Amino acid sequence: MSTPESPIEEHEILDLLTALVDKSLVAYDESAGRFDLLETVRQYARDRLVDSGGGASWRDRHLARFIELAEEAEPHLTGAIAAEWLDRLEADHDNIRAALEWTSCRGVPASVRLAGSLWRFWEIRGYLSEGRLHLRSAIQSGTGGASAAEQARALTGAGLLALDQGDYDEAASFFEECLALYRGLKDRHGESASLNNLGIAAANQGQHERALRLHEASLAIRRELGNARLIAMSLNNLGALSSEQADYRQAIVYLEESLAISQRLRNLRSVAKSLNNLGIALSFLGDHEGALERLDAAISAWAEVGDSVGTARCLANIANVRIEQGDCQAARPLIRQSLEIAREIGDRALIVTCVDESALVTAAGGMIERAVTLWGAADCLRSKIGRPRIAGDHERYVRGNISARAAMGKPSYVKCIAAGRAMTMDEAIELALEDSTLGPPQRAT
Repeated sequence: MSTPESPIEEHEILDLLTALVDKSLVAYDESAGRFDLLETVRQYARDRLVDSGGGASWRDRHLARFIELAEEAEPHLTGAIAAEWLDRLEADHDNIRAALEWTSCRGVPASVRLAGSLWRFWEIRGYLSEGRLHLRSAIQSGTGGASAAEQARALTGAGLLALDQGDYDEAASFFEECLALYRGLKDRHGESASLNNLGIAAANQGQHERALRLHEASLAIRRELGNARLIAMSLNNLGALSSEQADYRQAIVYLEESLAISQRLRNLRSVAKSLNNLGIALSFLGDHEGALERLDAAISAWAEVGDSVGTARCLANIANVRIEQGDCQAARPLIRQSLEIAREIGDRALIVTCVDESALVTAAGGMIERAVTLWGAADCLRSKIGRPRIAGDHERYVRGNISARAAMGKPSYVKCIAAGRAMTMDEAIELALEDSTLGPPQRAT
């Protein structure tokens, strides 16, 4: 129906769009079933709209539409039809960016609602830095007018994206704020999620006993609530934590239960996480074929949901198993691909893992000075992001450094370590990528 603002009848819209396509003013993507403005036409139309004085009204309507889409999509981003909804958001990402830009003019509730609904999309599709920027802006602008639940959702997203990029202090700070909000709301689901996320942050900081207490508290609430999807998530995290503490058989017990639940629910993202972590545990136990079977299945699941972060971490773990099998030739392109994705999406934890572990194979290839320089760079980067080495990888690091120091002599060893510690992250990445014998990354959970 036409309105004073929109004097075009609904049945006229398709004919008008078709006429614009015929005149090459609008493009039609048959595969996606979408109409798109050419950029020059878009800019011209926008300028005319602003000149007419109607820009604010239409941008408010545009913002409302994409808040509606984001909030509709959010609950579907982890289920069986996640890929479909992720693709819908991807197709409208430029529209979403324009809406987010407009929220800075329209007040806090709109920015918190929109950014808070999109964090999982940004995480899965690898827009980590961009997502953190939008979420931090929404949070720092104040929360007046936004509900406590909306605030907590945005804080959760900001914390998880910070976690993905290895910024554990900021992540923990956001999660503590979430926990207080959810407890104030008496929201047991939210409380369990905040405890779970704090457990992940603590584990990444090497605080394993605290992480165990947090994960167990979260699991207890989830079993009480009977939420199978969240129970599977907690079991997966307990499995990953057990692996980090070298209790691999207990890890497998947790992870197999998590996997069974996630497969029953057809939650591909959770399936991929459990398969990845099972691969890690089996690899540590020496079952390389079993590890590769799980990791290959995890890669397929990550690809199906379009998760570049999960894909990069799993590639690193597959390469690690190939190295342990003595097949460096198969591992090298996987490591390079993982490191390049990690650099692109800003995953600091995975970057330092790849740099650190590349040193092992570099040393095995006889390039000891380069290997020690990489170890020095990894030491410094780990200190900056607060990510210590896990048990199995720390043992290999110690053995490798003892051998290198004996071969080089103390003065040369100290000089190379110092050179590595003086490197920026970008310089360390370039050094690792220069080396054709790029080595096996530490397991990334």
